[in-house]
Amino acid sequence: MLHLLLLLLAAYGPNNQLDINRQPTLAQLRELPVDSAVAQAIFDYLQLYGRLNSIYDLMKIPGINSAKLEELKPLIRVTPIDWEAKRTENVQRLQRRLASEDGPTRAVVEEWQDLAVTPLNINRAGIDDLLMLENVSLIDAVAVARFLKSGARIESRRDLATKVDGLSSYGYRGIRNYVSFADARPTTIGGNYRVRFETDPGWTLQTTVREFDQALETIVTDSAQFRQAGYTQAELDFLRTRLEAERNYAAAMNNRSTLRQRLRLRLGENYRAGLWTIQKLYETRGLSGLKGFGQIQRVGPLRRLMLGDYRLTLGQGLLMDNNSELVPRSYQRPQGLFNDLNENPGFGLRGGAAELELDRFGLLAFYSHTSRDGILNPDSTVNYYIVTTPRYPTFQDALKETDLGGNLRLDLSDLLGFPTGTRIGVNALSLRASRSIVPDARLLDLPGDAELLDDPNWTRLDTGRTKLFLGTDFRTVIENLSAEGEYARQA
Repeated sequence: MLHLLLLLLAAYGPNNQLDINRQPTLAQLRELPVDSAVAQAIFDYLQLYGRLNSIYDLMKIPGINSAKLEELKPLIRVTPIDWEAKRTENVQRLQRRLASEDGPTRAVVEEWQDLAVTPLNINRAGIDDLLMLENVSLIDAVAVARFLKSGARIESRRDLATKVDGLSSYGYRGIRNYVSFADARPTTIGGNYRVRFETDPGWTLQTTVREFDQALETIVTDSAQFRQAGYTQAELDFLRTRLEAERNYAAAMNNRSTLRQRLRLRLGENYRAGLWTIQKLYETRGLSGLKGFGQIQRVGPLRRLMLGDYRLTLGQGLLMDNNSELVPRSYQRPQGLFNDLNENPGFGLRGGAAELELDRFGLLAFYSHTSRDGILNPDSTVNYYIVTTPRYPTFQDALKETDLGGNLRLDLSDLLGFPTGTRIGVNALSLRASRSIVPDARLLDLPGDAELLDDPNWTRLDTGRTKLFLGTDFRTVIENLSAEGEYARQA
């Protein structure tokens, strides 16, 4: 035993003791004179609480008694955590995530970055504020709300981890880097600029130039078969002209590099602005895409006012969610209004939106007027919305769409016996297109090919230029069980 201890002391001398507050790996902890279960318990404790305040905190871990503590003391160093350094590290992590433009809900990562610089006072935070954070479920957010409603305050990360009953370890880790425990000193001005150059965008042409040539030849050689299938000569000419344009565009795509630039500015606690550009070097036009926004937030009852490009989710995202990412609804789909500085050609909103909160009532209203891509019919109506990479000129900006709608919600928390976190809402969405929508599978179901376009999701689509959708949603938490739902239909 003495021989083993001497070996451990040599490995973990004063200059190379294991720094327990610097996120040791499970493998490093297993090298200590503890069994695997205790090593796992130490690892879990650090994951939950983030650090040890002193070496004596080890006594809180099952399997470590006073004798084991004395054995571990020479092998472990407990250095205080520099939370400002941790905050800087967190900002850098978020910036790397933004630069890669992946991960959950791209638009909301921008909000995380702002909160990492200027944290939210958790003692003033509402349920929706906390739900915006990564891996924070409705149950987690309500657990914090219940604790604060009891009249208590959260004074430290330790309070957050140990005193808030019902807060999961995932929720704690999602909250701790984005909150403070008192009002932060306002930041006068800040921001960031990022540039990203891609030489390999990671996509290939689904249809090659050779395949376009074969399709054009087929239209000529099998024109009688097309006319037998119901195509008129005018429709054949229209199809041929479109294929020729797409073929020429694909043939000119020698440089597939892309340059993206993003600038975000922050003025104090209440003002934000941003600008985003994209240049696809295989296109001849000056800019392939341009977005921008101006934002006012947390001024009186005004939760957020947005002008420019924005992302919006109502309820559970059934009636309205213009985010193009495929992510779960459980906790990675924050509700509300966010700026949008990402490539989102098929679903972007551009105009104005405002979100208000007054006592138990909340109101969100929005207006958008922007272009959409689509497949045109020979008579200039729109056959189908489409989102492609690359965006062929024949599909780009085929129509203008005007979106108008909003959400009215009522917080029923602790009213008439309803649990904390209970809320109901009504939603509405009106769409108006500049061209009539006329889905016609016949004009896309080419005769002689292997595909049969008889999918009712297409063939039963509505026609016309206007649509109205209405819906309702709810959420509640009972103990450690949450229930959320939404119902929507076309009026």
